[in-house]
Amino acid sequence: MLVGIHPTTISDSFQTAAAKSAEILEGMSTPVELTDRESLLQSATTALNSKVCDTSLCVSPFLYLGLTVLPSAAWRRSDLSSFFLICVS
Repeated sequence: MLVGIHPTTISDSFQTAAAKSAEILEGMSTPVELTDRESLLQSATTALNSKVCDTSLCVSPFLYLGLTVLPSAAWRRSDLSSFFLICVS
């Protein structure tokens, strides 16, 4: 490369930064009990606010889907990108 930095060094640095970012975010997180429906609704509303969706219509069905389809242990670490919810108003 022109500046003398090997691509592996750049890649390794990105991996280190990603790991540190995950550690910081984990430290900032607030655990929410699955029985605390109000906190779950608030978290879901916040997450969906930036999406093209009327959150008043989408949040409750999405939360219901998560709480009924997935067992509690799986819900804590499930990959939410695998859920698709289509809101039709």
